[in-house]
Amino acid sequence: MITYLYWATTAFIAISLLLLFVKNKAYKTGIILFLTTLILSWAAYFFHFEQMFVKRFGGVMNVTVKANEYHLHSTWKDDNLWIESYNPETQTCHFREYSKGNLLQGSVTIRNCRPLIKTSVDQPRLPAPTIRSEPTTPAATSTHKNPATPSAPKTLDDMDLSEYER
Repeated sequence: MITYLYWATTAFIAISLLLLFVKNKAYKTGIILFLTTLILSWAAYFFHFEQMFVKRFGGVMNVTVKANEYHLHSTWKDDNLWIESYNPETQTCHFREYSKGNLLQGSVTIRNCRPLIKTSVDQPRLPAPTIRSEPTTPAATSTHKNPATPSAPKTLDDMDLSEYER
């Protein structure tokens, strides 16, 4: 949400500057300030604000995992995003850093990596879990309590704590 607010504010300022100078017949100055505002806002967003907005304020950011890899995990280290992916063809795991502006990016490769994920169609599938439901008979839904079945205590005062005392 903060990302959209940033770009809406940027567009409002840039268009306001353009209209202000066009109204005063200073077309060249208006266009130069309009373009300068857009370029500086884009650079500030891309090189400084993008990951800060996403991490701290719930902004919007898109990262694409390579076509032959599986995404395993993502985590933040300071303001940089680290993404773990797995390539089943080469059996390598990759940790890649997405830093501000994508200038200084780290990468760690683990060879002979075999994470616990399904990578082949030939592997057997586990059976789907079954969901057990309670019977819906009138006896099961009645409010009559069986005296042989103890009921759970309602509060701490109702509990017998004598066995825990010293």
